[in-house]
Amino acid sequence: MKSLFHLLLLGIICSTFVFSQTDSINIEDQSTPLSYEVVAYGGGALPYLPTYFKNNWRSAWSAGIGCGISFPPGELGYITLYQTIDYNKMKFQQSSSYDGNYLNSGAVHITNIMVNLKGNIYLRVLKMEPYFLLGVGAMNYVSSGVKINEQGITTVKNRHQLAFAWTFGLGIEVPVNQRIGVFVEGKSMLGVVEPAKQIFPLHAGVHLSF
Repeated sequence: MKSLFHLLLLGIICSTFVFSQTDSINIEDQSTPLSYEVVAYGGGALPYLPTYFKNNWRSAWSAGIGCGISFPPGELGYITLYQTIDYNKMKFQQSSSYDGNYLNSGAVHITNIMVNLKGNIYLRVLKMEPYFLLGVGAMNYVSSGVKINEQGITTVKNRHQLAFAWTFGLGIEVPVNQRIGVFVEGKSMLGVVEPAKQIFPLHAGVHLSF
């Protein structure tokens, strides 16, 4: 009788151990892995700094692409870390403008390469996800015009500036299904150079998760 009791107790212990191992495996299997994202977007960008930039240029168009990693979601939302590259073109509004020793006479081209952190917040009732983003990277600023030296001699020359840049933005994303979402966003892009260059891109786009 005592041996039967011991065998029954041993069976219960072994069963408990097996089920606990199975549960731990199931929990591991059910954990959400990292997902990968590809984004594409387009729109315009408003010039803001310096003042002569805002007064003499207007937005033409802006577009970009990116890719990144989304971390497992929590109860409130999820975080995405991704890299983007975008191009912004500003049209000149008049024939020329003079700022010291440089006669501006053409379009401004701005290319940004950024590493961004985006935080999506769940709004299940409205089926949309507001988000914020922060990013750092580099801004390449190119403008065309005429260089005027102290003797008054003019030469055709592109003005080129490469600078550290940072960005902050807000947006709203609407999931279409588990893999596809659409979004609209606005952000500030600031190049830390003398004088500082700032634009406000406004974009609509799509992202694909896989």
